[in-house]
Amino acid sequence: MSLDIDSLSPEKRAALELFLAEDEPAEAPTSDETEESAVDDGSVEVTALGVTARVWPKRIDDFNLMRKLHAASKGDAEAASESMFMLLERLCGDDLDRICDELSDDDGILPTERVSEWLNAVQEQLGALKNS
Repeated sequence: MSLDIDSLSPEKRAALELFLAEDEPAEAPTSDETEESAVDDGSVEVTALGVTARVWPKRIDDFNLMRKLHAASKGDAEAASESMFMLLERLCGDDLDRICDELSDDDGILPTERVSEWLNAVQEQLGALKNS
């Protein structure tokens, strides 16, 4: 089974990259981008795009989620939607609604690109923590 990462949309690619959490060194986040602290429950506090959240990286270490991301890369629209929501719900837990509200624009619209940017920024912070 292979996955053509180049064929994924930016949102799906961000979700997959976050899921895989590559071992390559990440650039250190700037003080504006991050303030992180680990607690006993495996969660990490991150700040990205001005939104602070507690996330649980280990919750997305799930083969079933990876299968849905793979199906999404093969053009399965239902799997694409389901995997993105599943990833965000597992990563953010009960805080997802607040995070979405804070990321939304003044009209209450949350562009997919903004979610992708937030996930990328969170991924960079988690990678930096993993490699520290």
